Amino acid sequence: MAHYTVNHKCGHDQSYELFGPGRDRERKLTWLAGLLCAACKKEAAVQARDAETAKGKVAAEELGLPPLTGSEKQIAWAEAIRAPLAKQLEEYRTYVEGERPMPLYLEMTWPKMVGLQQQVTLRAIQEALSKNDAHWWIEHRGADAKMIINEVSAILATSVTATTTEEALAEQAAQELAKAQAAQARREAEEEATVRPANQISPLVAEISTLADYTVVLYPEKSESLRLLVKELGYRWDWDRSRWQVKKVNPDFVVETANKLMLKGFAVRVYAAELRRRATVGEYKPASKRNVRVFSEGTYAGWFALSWPREEDLYPKAKRLRGARYVRPALAVPPDNYLEVLDFAELHGFALSRGQSRRLRGGRPSGRDWSVTPPLGHPGAPRQRGWATAGTSSTQVPQGQRREDCSSGGHGVVGKRAYRPGVQSGYPSRQISDDGEGAIIYARRQN
Repeated sequence: MAHYTVNHKCGHDQSYELFGPGRDRERKLTWLAGLLCAACKKEAAVQARDAETAKGKVAAEELGLPPLTGSEKQIAWAEAIRAPLAKQLEEYRTYVEGERPMPLYLEMTWPKMVGLQQQVTLRAIQEALSKNDAHWWIEHRGADAKMIINEVSAILATSVTATTTEEALAEQAAQELAKAQAAQARREAEEEATVRPANQISPLVAEISTLADYTVVLYPEKSESLRLLVKELGYRWDWDRSRWQVKKVNPDFVVETANKLMLKGFAVRVYAAELRRRATVGEYKPASKRNVRVFSEGTYAGWFALSWPREEDLYPKAKRLRGARYVRPALAVPPDNYLEVLDFAELHGFALSRGQSRRLRGGRPSGRDWSVTPPLGHPGAPRQRGWATAGTSSTQVPQGQRREDCSSGGHGVVGKRAYRPGVQSGYPSRQISDDGEGAIIYARRQN
């Protein structure tokens, strides 16, 4: 043990008794030198307390709080405690009265208040703010606004007038009755829309509905057989919404989904009565597994998306479309090649929605004239294989000829197609043929 005199940063000296190894004493002496002496530390604490008290008094005046009663030291301490709690209580008042939306963290633990509960809570806030005993605020220094409201509410719950209580209870009972009636109506509507097959494998129900541009299947638990079935129909799992969905809105598709689920033993719920009837008897047009859609977002937004089942090997033919590239889970084709997409779709039985069909048939590249002969076998088309016509004249096209220069004003020829530059028409007619390799290439007018 040794005695040391330390000169603190405030300039005052103070004596200390230190124990332990010499190097530990040296470190402690250095640390003590960077602190205030005991007298200055006490004075700084008093000044900080006075500053907090002054802030509390200013806040109390702004909120219109009553002056505190008690000893001088109690009042000084209580002012610093009351100020932040009073601000919290005023903030809670705005939430309860509905002046401001309640934060999410409060909604989770403190539901929206109505009727008697709302009145008692507002009364509790007012009662707490009117407390002027310094010792009361000191005793609640560790509490937050919500704890104070709950404590005062419990005391005031029995002090509300009988008339107010009866009215509030009647209002609460009416609300509870309305909720019960709504729940009963919902159960009845759900049961009415539910079809249960004879071979039902589970009491749970798969609900099928259309939302915006999507057909949605909701099922309350994981089922491998349901997963395999809906994935075969093209549905994909939406992790954000916990549902199976596909970007397709078609009554036949809803009916097909419901019918196939029922055949697998699942109870289904379809709110449209006609679709529910059709699903029961299997009255629908099966959805095509070969589809032409459009990418709605990402790098290839606006490009055509061609998709087909994995077991069908159409990739070598589809890849020959100009600009085509695989973009999981479909083959992307630039929008400028809409004629090729339309011909490929018709040739290989791809389904187009009405909107896509209008888009493909109605769009034309600006600044160019296109004319394609009708399909082989259609009225006006040449009967000989390997021959094609354009406009009112005819051109013999050898089977092996793949291309012919169009720059001289003659007919542009590709495969088994003939094109006559300069023919004006509302929409181009289309020649659909296949040279065995699925090649569909266009010749365009050279200006």
